[in-house]
Amino acid sequence: MATEDGANSGSVERSNVGDEFMLAEFENMRYFHEEDTSISERRVDVLLAVTSGMAAGLALLAQTGIDAQFLLTLAIVGCVGLLLIGVPTFFDTLRRDVNAVDYIHALNAVREYFAMRAPAIVPYLLEPTYRHFPRYGSLSSSRRASAVLNSLAAAALDVALRMLAFHQRRPDIGAAIVGIAVMLLAFGAHWLAWRAMYQGAADATKESGSLALNEARKAQARANKEAARGHNSTRAANVQDDPAKKA
Repeated sequence: MATEDGANSGSVERSNVGDEFMLAEFENMRYFHEEDTSISERRVDVLLAVTSGMAAGLALLAQTGIDAQFLLTLAIVGCVGLLLIGVPTFFDTLRRDVNAVDYIHALNAVREYFAMRAPAIVPYLLEPTYRHFPRYGSLSSSRRASAVLNSLAAAALDVALRMLAFHQRRPDIGAAIVGIAVMLLAFGAHWLAWRAMYQGAADATKESGSLALNEARKAQARANKEAARGHNSTRAANVQDDPAKKA
């Protein structure tokens, strides 16, 4: 009996350690998710502020009667600068968006753990316990904002280059049409980039999920063997302690 009590005590202690670990993991994942989301939104806000400031500055300079060629040169430099800031911001936003979804998956897995241990709490859970929800790309809108700003910068750069090359003071219809086409092409390139990244993340999650499932099955098999070994040891100890069973 002492052996059984010791085994039960060890099982309860391991269970408590597991619960404490999962609670700590939940807090860490929630912090990382909030931090990544906040950083992504701040970077897009900075890009929007820089874009707005540049547009306002060029508009004010245009009202002063500054030389048109010099103004176009400033616009070209500004658009190139925006793209140098905006393109890395876009890809950083994608990366943080993938991380944010991974953190939510981890949070859902922790909820699933406790829901399995205490089924009575399931009706009271507001958040899902399905670890593969939500899908990648279904949450953040920051990537769209940065993609639109980058596309506008690319279109403005194209129009400014054409005006500077042909010594135009105002864009003609042809330049405007080409600028719109450049904007749509640039946005399409951003769309392809985020689709590829989200699909890659989803494929990696499926692969890691399969590996994790195999590892979980192996761990469960080892646990079953250890439990069976412990049960046999307990029975042997009981037989040795009971003279009647020995006879």
